[in-house]
Amino acid sequence: MELDRASNQTLNFSVLGERAEKIKAQIRQLETDAEIIHQHTSIRFDPEKGQYRTNLGVLTVQTIERVKRLLDQIVYAQGSRSRTTLIQAIEAYLRLIPLPIGMALNPEALQDLKNGLDLITQIRSEIQAAISNQRFDRAERPLRYLRSSAQWIRWGESETADIEISLIDTRLDCVF
Repeated sequence: MELDRASNQTLNFSVLGERAEKIKAQIRQLETDAEIIHQHTSIRFDPEKGQYRTNLGVLTVQTIERVKRLLDQIVYAQGSRSRTTLIQAIEAYLRLIPLPIGMALNPEALQDLKNGLDLITQIRSEIQAAISNQRFDRAERPLRYLRSSAQWIRWGESETADIEISLIDTRLDCVF
């Protein structure tokens, strides 16, 4: 399965001025790195919005921190031979980081994802600096420029709340 590559055609890089080429290159790097992440997970990168997404929502730094805690719980449960805790932790992990069938839990993919989220934060700072450096009179700002700027201002922002999980065993919910 190939990563959705909604190219940056709808993003208007001209509003970013002299920083546009650098930001464009950084977004291309995110797309390349996201392909590697997607090989190990069911996570996709949306270059139009600057977000990593699953079917459940947008991934954030807080999501990665939760997943790391879940990995610790998985390791602890394996050592303590607590099957219930192990199953609950694995189920919660898979809700946050869905994996293709047959793939194993991959902590390296989490580090790649964390690095990508850090790069998104860095790019957001550069975008904000580029937009704030653009000086125009109100009469000179065409509506198209304002719309493009608004799209960039929201780039990399989490539009919804972080993915919520529960460690409650929900398998019985499926039994009639």
